Amino acid sequence: MAAGLLESKTLCLQSTAMAYSNCLRPPPLFSPSPQDVVKLFAATPDPDFRGHLLLEQYQAQIGAALRPAFAPDTAPHVTAMACQVCSEWLGSGVSRDVGDLRRVQQLLVSSLEKLKKERQQVSLYGEAVATMESLAVLKAWAEMYIKVSDDITREPQLGEELPEDQANAAELLDPHLPGLSQYWLAALRDHAYLTLPAKFGPQLPPSGGTFYSNDVMESVKLYYEANWPSLLHAAAIWLDSKGFESEGKPSPPSQQPLTETNFLSGLATPLNGSQADVRLDHFRLILGLAVRSLCTPAVLDQPLTFLNCLKALQQVFHSRFARREVSSDRQLAIELLSVLHRLLLTCQSQRMQVLVMDVATLLGGALLESAGAGGSLERGGAGFSLEEDVEPGKSCVHALMEVSACCLLRLVPALKPKEAEPASGAASKPPGLPSADELAIVSRAVALLVVASRLCTPQACVQVLPPVLHMLLSALSHASSLSPQPSLSTT
Repeated sequence: MAAGLLESKTLCLQSTAMAYSNCLRPPPLFSPSPQDVVKLFAATPDPDFRGHLLLEQYQAQIGAALRPAFAPDTAPHVTAMACQVCSEWLGSGVSRDVGDLRRVQQLLVSSLEKLKKERQQVSLYGEAVATMESLAVLKAWAEMYIKVSDDITREPQLGEELPEDQANAAELLDPHLPGLSQYWLAALRDHAYLTLPAKFGPQLPPSGGTFYSNDVMESVKLYYEANWPSLLHAAAIWLDSKGFESEGKPSPPSQQPLTETNFLSGLATPLNGSQADVRLDHFRLILGLAVRSLCTPAVLDQPLTFLNCLKALQQVFHSRFARREVSSDRQLAIELLSVLHRLLLTCQSQRMQVLVMDVATLLGGALLESAGAGGSLERGGAGFSLEEDVEPGKSCVHALMEVSACCLLRLVPALKPKEAEPASGAASKPPGLPSADELAIVSRAVALLVVASRLCTPQACVQVLPPVLHMLLSALSHASSLSPQPSLSTT
């Protein structure tokens, strides 16, 4: 069976590699696309060469299949599919040589040059199709940037080093980030315009957005809806690592290889027209799009959108600038914690709940730093003042305790409401050991309780400490009951 499976894999790869750009056209029903082939077999070892991957021997064929898709006369939907294949290939870790990576990466660079030209002249296939191709190109770069950034920031195991292929991919990607980041932010701004209610129509730009005109507004909404989550995540990573510190400072022309200086400066123009507030505009853009999507009930049926929004918030709140902004606006912090609380109530995936709690922990840390109770967050004005009245809807302390209690009530049996006793003769099911995600949720919930107690004045602590101590002691008691008890030897 194993030999037959490997033979079928090899035949599939050969047909994919030798079909050239025809394989990049939309596949028929139940037929795998080249992107699916790379995704499925990227980690498959080569049975004939130990220590190597099966796809390594098909690097030349895959490159030959992709190259015709980036010709100037190629149909936009073929180029869009090829960009996704390139992104998947560069992030798969199959190619470890910097020369092989560069050859595929140059195809994506050529697609960016094509994108710039199409913005300056009318596309033969229509403006809506040109918008579709532009967003596909930007999404391919965004997904590659996300993959490389995740591999770099991932905590290595003992003795583990950054893989050479990911280091090479990061080196090839860095020179293009100044231009790419402005494209991503411009596309996100377009998406924000397109999602506004009809009553705000008179306030929209009269000439349309960066990648669309008013004539094709309705027809391009689906393209933006399919691509914006990846752009949001990538833009948040860039803003956290470089954007918030570098924005407002003119970049030398050598750092802008993708676009013309005038075009890039037009994309970077802030919404309110003031260069000094460009960071605040971009922060509000990322925050507004993410929170708007998380408040939509349908987001729970879209796990990739849900994940990208949470990861974007997590990245943004790693930045000192974003923490300063959210801690200076008490009502904004309360609303964000309220959104996170609703997500915990409705989301059943514990992995997603861990991400929600990570964002809540970052918000609590920002408030704590601003209040001067822990850490130090440089601020130009007054910090977060300790709260005297813990009222629902008006208190960050109450919002933090609400988020923490929501998790602990689910996972700590001592805090759950009393249930009816089982009928006589019915055996009660013994509690099993908690999963790693459950332990992560409880630990973050306990940490939030500690943060909430430190954001109160001494007078408010009298009101807050009894429920905090009750939940803390219940969590500790539950943890001690799960740990193995030492046996007493009788000698």
